[in-house]
This record gives sequence, C-alpha cells and structure tokens, in this order.
Amino acid sequence: MAHAQGRRGHGGKRFFVADLRHTRRRQLVVQTREKPAEVDPKDGRVLWEQPVEAFHGMNILTPVAYRDMLFTSTYGGRTFGFKVSYAGDRSTVSEVWRHKAQGYTSTPVMIDGVAYTRLRSQRVMAAELTTGRELWTSDQSFGKC
Repeated sequence: MAHAQGRRGHGGKRFFVADLRHTRRRQLVVQTREKPAEVDPKDGRVLWEQPVEAFHGMNILTPVAYRDMLFTSTYGGRTFGFKVSYAGDRSTVSEVWRHKAQGYTSTPVMIDGVAYTRLRSQRVMAAELTTGRELWTSDQSFGKC
C-alpha cells in the first residue's frame, strides 16, 4: 500500500492506493473532511463515497486497508470498518461495524488484520478489522500532538 497526503488544512485530505483482496486492479481511496471515497485512478471517476461523522469535519487520519476491508476513525465521531465489494466495474462500500472509540491525528498501523490506532484519549487501541472487536486499549496516555 502506498500512502500520500494531499493539501493540509483542518481535517486535511488524505489518499492512498490499496490492493484489496479479490480485485485485479488498484484502488485510489481518498479521505476528505467528511467521507472516505474510492476514485478510479484511470479517469478520476468517484466509484463510491461513505459519509462519516466527525467533529467539525475533522477526518484527520488516513484510512488503512486489509483484504476487502477499510478501517477509519474520526475525531468526535466513531471508528468504522467498511467492506468494499466489486462486481465487474462496479464497487460498493458497506459499514460492517462501528466502535465508540474516536481516532486522533495519526494514521493507524495494520498488522495481520489488527488495526492499532491512537485515540482522542491519547491511548492506543488494538481492534480486529473484520469484527471491530477491541482487543486492548493501553492504560498509558501517550500525550498530545
């Protein structure tokens, strides 16, 4: 997966290229202030968009992908697991789960289907991407950015 960051501002705009399972093409996933979306890298067409709740539209972190799932978390909102499905040239996204945790300023790390993300509480949480099950949350705070 290759990451890149667009112009910064409140909430910023982030994007990355993902090879999601069961596809024969690369997907350009864009995170705007109010929603993640998939854009066709060949022609710029928006293939899907998924609004997510966030405080003042502050979707700061970059989503991460694993197999056919996307993980994102918002400040003042929630943490989400979305499944991306493909049929021919069409792609769709559906929410599989949501968790009460709120993400904070840093891009999650994905290792073997577990997302490690920094929370608004300054702690770190590990969650299973496929189910949203919280595996643990650190007792220690890691300070503000």
